[in-house]
Amino acid sequence: MKNELMAVDGQILELNKKEIAQMAENFMANADLINTVKLAAQLAKFTLLSSEMDKHLKEHLFVDLRQNKDGKLSAYGVDFSEMEGGVKYDYSETESWCKLQFEIDRLKDKQKEVEAFCKALKSKTTTLDEESGELADYYPPSKSSTTTIKKIIK
Repeated sequence: MKNELMAVDGQILELNKKEIAQMAENFMANADLINTVKLAAQLAKFTLLSSEMDKHLKEHLFVDLRQNKDGKLSAYGVDFSEMEGGVKYDYSETESWCKLQFEIDRLKDKQKEVEAFCKALKSKTTTLDEESGELADYYPPSKSSTTTIKKIIK
């Protein structure tokens, strides 16, 4: 196992996406032979290192891409190109949109009030709406969650 993990560093640039996935699968097939907590700590730190390096590399890659006539680069089986991401639109100049947004915000505030009321309930409760005279049933919300592993790097 140790030799296989050490080999990753030397050959990672030669592997394609499928081969990397297969290597990870092969490595984890022998999970009972490795210290999984140590490996998880190493991967958490490597992920942080990768993320931090990516932030700093981005500006350098933009320069390299813009110097290339077609705005694309390819190296070691990885294609690089500039793209627009996270496009945002501003509709605030449109009056009808603003009216709708105001109504949506008002309804969301009302919904939050109902949610807070329901969270405090222990069982079904019926209330009278004094404005409309209608009876409304309220129930405590069902709760679900997903178990995951929290990682904190010190």
